[in-house]
Amino acid sequence: MKIIRVVITESKSLTLLGLQWVIGNQPDMKVVASVNTVKETVEAIENGADVAIIDSNLPHINDLEVVQTVQEMGCRVVVSAQDYSQDILNTAMQHNIDCLYLKTSNPDLLPQAIRCAYHRDSWIDPEISKNLMNYWANNLDSSNRRRYKKGRSNYDSLTKTEVEILKLIACGYSYEEMAHKSYITLATIRCHANSIYSKLGVSNRVRAIIKGIKLKYLDASDLKDIDVEEGLAV
Repeated sequence: MKIIRVVITESKSLTLLGLQWVIGNQPDMKVVASVNTVKETVEAIENGADVAIIDSNLPHINDLEVVQTVQEMGCRVVVSAQDYSQDILNTAMQHNIDCLYLKTSNPDLLPQAIRCAYHRDSWIDPEISKNLMNYWANNLDSSNRRRYKKGRSNYDSLTKTEVEILKLIACGYSYEEMAHKSYITLATIRCHANSIYSKLGVSNRVRAIIKGIKLKYLDASDLKDIDVEEGLAV
């Protein structure tokens, strides 16, 4: 079994202990370094790491420029944020961050984010999806809603299966979880996800969720725990 080597960059000692405990209890993960500065992060990755968890509130970091440095070193990144904010979302989009985790969320979600990062998949915390939907619900006036609804004609329509998978993406499911819980292979899930991204003209989960909300494929009710035990419609 391949062990995912994880570097944790965290500014708060208690949070660091919690992250170490969660990751240390995963059979396929190992914490290879726990640091609290950008310099130490880079040094740890140079010694060998697959995924870096980076605290968005590290001191002396402007717009998470460390993320770009880490990505250029070939290490995948999960950004951990204390709370949801439009600023952190904008920063994630600006730096093309595909995995974004909230420290206030269920700790069991963190290993999902790490595995997605390792496999070069994207992952977004379900609480962020919920806030995104609430934000757009409150900031799209009726004229904009009509414009975005009409705007669907400018995109290839999503199939029924693609809409279902987009809803699962918004709920924070990894591709592996979708494949495990449904009767669709992982390769087919990835194919559908790539088709969704292509049709919506986006490159990651954050942008896919935002576009899905604007085009009325998603709403707040889609954030309920969707039961896919009986498989997705193909």
